[in-house]
Amino acid sequence: MGKVRTVLRLLTASFVVVALGQVVGLPATAAEELLAASDPYKHQELTDPPSGVVLAFERDVDAAAAQIVVTNTAGKSVNVNSLIVEGTNVTAQVKPNLPKGTYTVHYQVNRKDGQVEGGAFQFSYGKGEWTNLPDERWSGNSAQPTVIASAEPDPVTETPVATETPAATDSASTSVPAPTETATSAGPAPVSGGADPAPWLWGGAAVVLAAAAGGIAWRRSATGGAKRSVR
Repeated sequence: MGKVRTVLRLLTASFVVVALGQVVGLPATAAEELLAASDPYKHQELTDPPSGVVLAFERDVDAAAAQIVVTNTAGKSVNVNSLIVEGTNVTAQVKPNLPKGTYTVHYQVNRKDGQVEGGAFQFSYGKGEWTNLPDERWSGNSAQPTVIASAEPDPVTETPVATETPAATDSASTSVPAPTETATSAGPAPVSGGADPAPWLWGGAAVVLAAAAGGIAWRRSATGGAKRSVR
């Protein structure tokens, strides 16, 4: 008999909870699981600084309603750039080389009735220190946490790589002077395709000298002959 009374009490209590939920108007999604998986996951202690946070939800996510804000222990956002929404997955990028510490992930997606809902969890780089989160699970536009409503990720600006500009060169100092021909004592070049004229020149000179010598001898003989005829 006692066991029967206990079962009846449990059934009555369950009925009261359901009835109160319907009277107050609690959203049906409050009892549903929202996150299917996450990287990092809840209370994970990373050995390397994260490059971002990836959340996988139970249903497709509306990019217009999706939001992820990652905050440090001081409550300051470490997000950079815009979210990447792909079906059920939402990715948030964070600043590179984050210092060791505990980080809180605040997230939001669209609800089935058009409003928003979300939650929060913590992970750490190094040893984590976990705290109770007031927005661990929430639902409805009126319950949206301030950290999400006022979140604006910092843009990432890449520092341009300095390129070395080659120095201008002096054209006067680098110009190569044109080669000059040096005068030679050689005689005129022989005519192309003809024989060397040097033998002809020497032969002609010999003939001239021989003729001159013959004229001188003739004159001497003629003069001598005239003298002999006088005698």
